[in-house]
Amino acid sequence: MRILVAEDTEMNRDLLVELLENRGHSVVAVGDGVAAIAALAQHDFGVVLMDEEMPRMNGLEATAAIRRMESSSGKRQFIVAMSGNISEQDQKRYLDAGADMFLAKPATMEKLYEAVESVAGVGTQAAQKTAASVAQDTPDEDVLSHLRRATRGNEKLMRSLVRTFLADAPKTMTAMRRAILKENADELACRAHSLKGALAIFDARKAVAVARTLEAMGRSRNLASADAEFRALNRELARLKRDLAPLESKKKPVRRRFPSRPRRKR
Repeated sequence: MRILVAEDTEMNRDLLVELLENRGHSVVAVGDGVAAIAALAQHDFGVVLMDEEMPRMNGLEATAAIRRMESSSGKRQFIVAMSGNISEQDQKRYLDAGADMFLAKPATMEKLYEAVESVAGVGTQAAQKTAASVAQDTPDEDVLSHLRRATRGNEKLMRSLVRTFLADAPKTMTAMRRAILKENADELACRAHSLKGALAIFDARKAVAVARTLEAMGRSRNLASADAEFRALNRELARLKRDLAPLESKKKPVRRRFPSRPRRKR
């Protein structure tokens, strides 16, 4: 099956592409809703995996735009909405926008395949009824066990994801620290959202929760407690780095440090 993945976080895109291609599917990956609509105009896809929060055009806007364009063509694209916001109200928003199914992030490999392959012989109404089961929480497990299960034991992919994360996360934290110092709320929200997506791959729930809080602070332009949340996120990242140490490449013994708390000049 040809699948379109619309996801703005590079690590999430890489993981989805790897898992789906290993399953035998053909995958095209894009980083936002505008690119997704452009891809749909040029190719036919069996399924679209549509992330919610993306630059230029988010998943809800892209899904609604696709449904409007379909009103004159008579065809219907199967769309699976993806998000870390998983309340019943959130799921209703996705389905109301025109999504056929909702997939909670981070998704297990089994739930991903279930959602994608439900298009074969499953109509829209039946697909919507399965949304609740696809969104169910997975039991708590340690980081390495989760990553091993999420990648189907692909050691090469696991190490690649860890190396990419450990290289990129300190840079993102530095940018977030700078945004807090300069009281740049938009930049903080953008960087926190990006880091949140990367953390979700490892099912680092406490770190994801703090990153989500910082993102919300940026979006609401209320940075009063941003310093404290940043310190909390720094601690969670240090803990995650220790958990990921067994998978870190031994070829590059570079010591990486996450930036310390922001210090404003008095």
